[in-house]
Amino acid sequence: MDKLLNNFEETMATQYLLDSMIIVASQHPRTSEIEERMVILDLKIQELYGLNPVGKFIWQLIQEPYPIEEIKKQIMAKYGIEAAQCDEDLKIFINELLAVNSIEIIGNN
Repeated sequence: MDKLLNNFEETMATQYLLDSMIIVASQHPRTSEIEERMVILDLKIQELYGLNPVGKFIWQLIQEPYPIEEIKKQIMAKYGIEAAQCDEDLKIFINELLAVNSIEIIGNN
């Protein structure tokens, strides 16, 4: 997977994530689809983020509460990504979204 979220500051702190954690998209960002990609506009902090097709797929999944483990399974099935690479990239992406308050962790499975 290439970088899932564009325009992200790579120096942000990361949170330890468990596969059993359940995440959901926050209510405040606005989105727009542009071909295979998606743009997220965060009105609170007036920032714009671009998602690649895999990031867009994840964003669509997490419109409802979704366990990280299930997201990983969906990505591996749809895109044929190996488990270790998927795990690493997904956790980076989730941390990026957490850092800009675009998602919330709402519990554990």
